[in-house]
Amino acid sequence: MKILIIEDELSNTTRLCRILKEIEKDAQILATTASNKETKDFFSKTEEMPDLILADIQLGDGLSFEALKSVPQSIPVIFTTAYDQYAIKAFKFNSIDYLLKPIDKDELKTSINQAREKSNSNTDAIKELLSSIHGQDIRYRERFLVPYRDGYEVVLVTNISHICTVYKDTRIYMKSGYFYSISLSLDDIISQLDPTRFFRVNRQFIINIDVISQLKTYFAGKARVYIKEYEDLEIMCSRERVPILKSWLNK
Repeated sequence: MKILIIEDELSNTTRLCRILKEIEKDAQILATTASNKETKDFFSKTEEMPDLILADIQLGDGLSFEALKSVPQSIPVIFTTAYDQYAIKAFKFNSIDYLLKPIDKDELKTSINQAREKSNSNTDAIKELLSSIHGQDIRYRERFLVPYRDGYEVVLVTNISHICTVYKDTRIYMKSGYFYSISLSLDDIISQLDPTRFFRVNRQFIINIDVISQLKTYFAGKARVYIKEYEDLEIMCSRERVPILKSWLNK
């Protein structure tokens, strides 16, 4: 079985490859892509189509549905995600297999068997799913209600510089230099923000595209991200995510 993995986190890609080798002796990882752009490039150039696609939902340059529009409808897709949101309901309605991260080996094996058995019937389901998702007006978070003094304050997403964790405290830093603490994890927050406007550079930082002033090459292929009003802040992007960050910034 030839498999394409669409996943923008190297650790998740590595784990998926390991699990696949354990449960599918004949598994051949045809390619791994980390963005919509890479996925589109793969299908525009390859002569060897995968038998199965494992696709993360939220990539650095948007939702993977964008790339899957160019995928032959005959290829079954198993979606992997850390976010149980609107898409999950759509998958259930359309009988599409999905797995929540962290991926369980037995669940993945069951899903692969189901994809193998239902490859023909999944064709129409995938087509309906992609059509329904792209026909929707997807709404992303526009504001946060955050604790402030004796009450709450409304924080507009457009005024946010970056969001990060500091000693297990999640903080929303404003373009003005002020910050608020909030009781949400970065995983929760990034799933609610527009991926064309906000990018998760690493485990600690989410950055608004409007505040990035420059990137500088760093040791071992990494890049340091500089942001307006916080020039002394050291934000490092890993070698694996640098190409995705550059692609996101260059759109």
